[in-house]
Amino acid sequence: NNTMAPDVLNPPDEDTLRILVSTDNHLGFLERDPIRGLDSFAAFEEVLYLAKKYKSDMVLLCGNLFHNNKPTRRTLHKTMEIIKRYSMGSDPVQVQILSDNNFANGDANYLQEFCSVDLPIFSIH
Repeated sequence: NNTMAPDVLNPPDEDTLRILVSTDNHLGFLERDPIRGLDSFAAFEEVLYLAKKYKSDMVLLCGNLFHNNKPTRRTLHKTMEIIKRYSMGSDPVQVQILSDNNFANGDANYLQEFCSVDLPIFSIH
C-alpha cells in the first residue's frame, strides 16, 4: 500500500501550531433522557480525546458549550470531569498568550505553577 498518511496523522514539527476547533457542543442536551442523556458528553469527550491523540497545541471551543444558559449542577460537574481528564498533564504547553496580562485576574491557568495543564482549552462565546 503506497498511500501516504494524512498530515494530521504525522507528528507536528516545531513550526506547526495545531488548534482543534469545536463548536456547538450543547453539553447537557436531553440530559434527563435515559437513552440519549450522555450523548453530548460522549461527543465532547471524543473532541478532547482527538486533541490529545493528534497532539493539538490547544483547543478552541466556539459558542454553545452548554445547551442551557444555566446548566444543571450535574452538567457542570460532568463537564469539569471531562476537561480535567484531558487537559491536565505534565507535557509542556507550546502556546503563549500575548495580551495585557489581565487574563482572568492574572495569568492563564496553564501559566500558574500550581496547575499542571498540558492542553490549554479556550472558549469563545
